[in-house]
Amino acid sequence: ENITDVKRAVVESIEGISSICEESAASTEEVAATIQNQFSSVQNINDAAKQLLEVEKGLKAAINQFKVD
Repeated sequence: ENITDVKRAVVESIEGISSICEESAASTEEVAATIQNQFSSVQNINDAAKQLLEVEKGLKAAINQFKVD
């Protein structure tokens, strides 16, 4: 092999590594976006559960008004 062949092989290797890094970065961004969406969904579920608890308390209070001892 001569210097030109070695240089070409090194450049091709660096380009391959660069391509893999770009793909990895894109995948990481997609994972981060998915995690953010899931976090938002969990927050929405938590908010809905809190609202449901408040409704349950209101219903319990209403039922207690009609209890006969």
